[in-house]
Amino acid sequence: MIRFISGNDLFLLGRRRRELQEAFLASSPEAELFVFDFEDQGRPEDVNRFFQACEAGLFAAPKMLIAFHPLALAAEAGERLEKFLETAALTERDDVTLLFIEPGNPKKSDPLMKWFAKHAQSEVLAALEERGQEKLVLEELARLGSGARFSREGLRLFLARAGKDTANLCTELEKLALYRAGEEIRPADVELMVGSDKEDTVFQALDALARGDRGTALLLFRNAAENKEGVLPLLALCAWQLRQFMMVREASDSGLRESGQIAKQTGISPFVAGKALRVTGEFPLARTRRGLRMLAEADQEIKRGDTDSLLALDLFISRL
Repeated sequence: MIRFISGNDLFLLGRRRRELQEAFLASSPEAELFVFDFEDQGRPEDVNRFFQACEAGLFAAPKMLIAFHPLALAAEAGERLEKFLETAALTERDDVTLLFIEPGNPKKSDPLMKWFAKHAQSEVLAALEERGQEKLVLEELARLGSGARFSREGLRLFLARAGKDTANLCTELEKLALYRAGEEIRPADVELMVGSDKEDTVFQALDALARGDRGTALLLFRNAAENKEGVLPLLALCAWQLRQFMMVREASDSGLRESGQIAKQTGISPFVAGKALRVTGEFPLARTRRGLRMLAEADQEIKRGDTDSLLALDLFISRL
């Protein structure tokens, strides 16, 4: 299978790449993953390594090869790649999945682009300015699948507060969707969650938990919970932050060490990725997933009235 995705929005490209990669690895846990960037690795030997990685051995596991900037290859290398893709019959093989990612709006006249248009499963990810801010927000909210929905005034305020950066907009929307799952998002919810300094408090508390300093984590969480909104917004922010940790940890475990590389793969901003990278050494994936399960259970128990909210928060801190 051969896929080709392009678009101007690097956040959306990174997220779509991650979705396809995770779906492939979930269906084939024993699979191998290779990543190339022909903008930085476009020499003949780099192209040869790509060809070799596509080859199937007698007992080879399924493979996924991700190649950025295929159109950045020099003309001769591009011709070699096109010829290889044609003769290797990779569109018909199910043991090798190729994902080519071209940021920007590639020229349709490019010979390699013509080949992708004819033979690959192509996808163009429209950027925010192309889709419209409100349309993007509503599509993204539906995509998150939490059942949250905007009131008219809530949507208007969110559009004003979230800005026009896609990464920031989607980040703030995810926090709201977690907090108001199955419910209407009101202006008060937007004021509470979007651009809130509680995000820094939650990060500091989870950082303290990572170091084993549960006393500091408890103090930070308790202080943040002493307002009329209570514990539920903190639990939603915790869940959002742990998801960020999980993406960064998965990227780190795959061999990426620089925040810029991790940001490129995950769609998280380099600053946020760098902060998370300092913490995730103490948050292995199993611990992070356990934390997400605990938060989901606590949220439901509080909403049903089965558990006191502060007790649920204390239990989360003591058990994570």
